Amino acid sequence: MIATSKAGDWRVCINALQFLLPLVEATRLPPPLHPDDDDDDDDDEPTAAADDEDEGTDEELQRILHIRQLEGRYDAISPALIPAMQCFESTGQVGWALRALDDWIEWSGGLPPRREEEGSALRLLAGMGDPDRGG
Repeated sequence: MIATSKAGDWRVCINALQFLLPLVEATRLPPPLHPDDDDDDDDDEPTAAADDEDEGTDEELQRILHIRQLEGRYDAISPALIPAMQCFESTGQVGWALRALDDWIEWSGGLPPRREEEGSALRLLAGMGDPDRGG
């Protein structure tokens, strides 16, 4: 991504971002194990789930480790968006910068990008009304 940013052509940055799609999608967090468990059972009898507590904790531990691994991968991939955003910023491509952020959030399953990427887009938007910057 750094090489594409140094090329200074926003079209190259857009095309290069597409190569990150499978990597970013691979960092999506899995859905919750037990979403909204609505147990309406008011009886206090032990269930079979109580006997499987050890298996449940192992499963939860594995899930936590997997989530941490995915977060680490996301943190490693996330800086790749910075050069693209800098390229869009230097060429004044506001629309493509916002589209890249929106696509990144969609690809990652809702994970926000880092502040550095957002900062580039915000600087672009702030400069739109500045006549010295061509806005």
